[in-house]
Amino acid sequence: MPTAPTLDRSSRLAYGLLAGAFVFMAIFAVERTLRLEARLADEQRQRGEAELSAALALWEDKQLDRVRAEVLALAADPLAYVRAPGGGVQAAYLWRRAEPGRPGALLHPPPDPGEDIAALLADPCMVEAGRAATPQADRVDIAQAWQRCGDRAPPVALLAISRAADQFMAAGRADLAIAALESTPVPLFPTADERLALGLSVERTVVRQLQLAEARRAAGQVEQARELLLAVGHDLLVQPGPVLDRTLPYLDYPVLDDLRRMGMAQEADELEALGRPVRDRLDAWREVSRLADSDADVGAPLLQVAGPPSADRLVASVIGDPFGERRHLLIVVPLPEGLSAGLQLDPATMLSELVSALPGRALRILDAHGQVVLPRDAPPTPLQAQVPFGRLFPELRLAMAPDPAAPPPDRGWRTSQLMPIALLTLLAAGALGSRLRADRQLRELWERQQAFVNRVSHELKTPLAGVKVMAELVDMGIVTEPEEVRQSAQRIITEVSRMEDRVNEVLRLARRAEISRREPLDLQGLAEELVEIWAPRFEQKGARLTAELEPTAPVQGDRALIRDAMSNLLDNALKYLDEGRPGLVRVRTAMAGRWVVYEVTDNGIGVPEPMRRAVFERFTRVEGEGRGKAGGHGLGLAFVAEAVESHGGKVECRDGIAGGARFVIRLRRS
Repeated sequence: MPTAPTLDRSSRLAYGLLAGAFVFMAIFAVERTLRLEARLADEQRQRGEAELSAALALWEDKQLDRVRAEVLALAADPLAYVRAPGGGVQAAYLWRRAEPGRPGALLHPPPDPGEDIAALLADPCMVEAGRAATPQADRVDIAQAWQRCGDRAPPVALLAISRAADQFMAAGRADLAIAALESTPVPLFPTADERLALGLSVERTVVRQLQLAEARRAAGQVEQARELLLAVGHDLLVQPGPVLDRTLPYLDYPVLDDLRRMGMAQEADELEALGRPVRDRLDAWREVSRLADSDADVGAPLLQVAGPPSADRLVASVIGDPFGERRHLLIVVPLPEGLSAGLQLDPATMLSELVSALPGRALRILDAHGQVVLPRDAPPTPLQAQVPFGRLFPELRLAMAPDPAAPPPDRGWRTSQLMPIALLTLLAAGALGSRLRADRQLRELWERQQAFVNRVSHELKTPLAGVKVMAELVDMGIVTEPEEVRQSAQRIITEVSRMEDRVNEVLRLARRAEISRREPLDLQGLAEELVEIWAPRFEQKGARLTAELEPTAPVQGDRALIRDAMSNLLDNALKYLDEGRPGLVRVRTAMAGRWVVYEVTDNGIGVPEPMRRAVFERFTRVEGEGRGKAGGHGLGLAFVAEAVESHGGKVECRDGIAGGARFVIRLRRS
């Protein structure tokens, strides 16, 4: 068996000696330079640290006074305060601490249990409508059966009209879907009090809103659909913490995704920016939920304030890491009678005041890894000095850039000394890096080719073994009856035909995508043909293939190559459906400036983000549990990329539906 290409011992030794020599020269030159500048840098650093420490102390005293005032207001009337916190507090929470034998309980905002689908479907009307929803029934009849439950209690009615709208949309009757969704007296955007009075869940109202937006778009009411999507997005951002976990994913998909596809990219970006502090609020809520279930001490002591007359002094603690895993600051205050409260502060607002504390000096806030977090648009520059924060943000550091008004030191001698060595070092490092990268790529290509050969060999050996056994049975005279001989011959022919098809498939995908002739192509028309061909195949797999085919400008290209590339993406979506849920694949054509776009989106097992470039390389497959069952060889997507790039186009892999994949082909319009 051939072995992988490797570097011989002499080559590795030569690389090591050359690299060591240049590293030694570079270290020697840098060490001399640093020694000459050490004294000046140390003096500048000490002056900068003194300025920073004074500014930081004043700022922290001011922030602690603000926190102390909010804690005093909280201690006076906890429940009233958390319902309407002070102006410097983003959100406030109240819970009963867990004790041995008694779990904790969230008091504000109150928990939201969500929707009990099973209980709603147990309604007699819903049971009767469910019986009418058979595969043989007409979709409009099924929808009308669900719609007849629209006069039940509001939770049942909303679920019924939601299912009716789905059936109307599947039947191509967007007008009836709109009418069904608007038929109920339940407000489209109910307030929290209205939802509580009607017994509705936030998810159900959001689903109804999104269904109505989709139906209006399908009915040609594009402007109304846009306005409704924007309203839904803003409504999602004001939901309380207990429901954000379940509703905020709707913001990413479909609200922002649909807005961008409907030409409202700027509005979508603005809505996405508004969602960032909401995600911080969700993180704080999750932190509070964990604290309520724990009876352990939390956080680092921050300050003491006078408690109610019947209680001792209150000790507030801080839970932070605002620019690490979390982007919020939570002040936890244990209260009398087993209660605790949390005050969520905005670190960015607090720290922005500090950045401008020394006029004329460029201050920077650094995280635990030394990366600049504020100001966000700060240009890269060396830092003169830095000091650690105090109790509020112990994981951060305050740094100062050199004074731009100070005359720069004369460092011409250092440049003349280091430049030749630096250039030689860079050249040597570049040469070594290029050679090592080429060796690594050669080994990776060899390993992928070996894996490809092993897969193909395995797929051919099994049927060959069967053919051999049947032929030996005939040859040894074990099979003698004419009918048995005929059956054995037929089985041999069948297995050989399968092997021939497999070999032809591999040869077809392994060929280089070369353009034989160019002609004007209609991508919308090609997509329509493929959808008609592939839809039955998806139905056999229990999946649904939908199309959103907008008219496109013609492109110049080889019809066979482009059609094969488009078909390969559908084949890829069919191979990698998620067996744990109903399959959904969407084909779309559209115009994007000078580009004609063909897109296949699915809710399958998806492609991990680190592999989204590599999957277009030959012999590359995504390995792992639940993959590889379709027998791919890592050639299909490589063929797609070669075919598209030979036409001057682009192909990329993005996030799909609910963890699936989206493959996008872009070709230049004629």
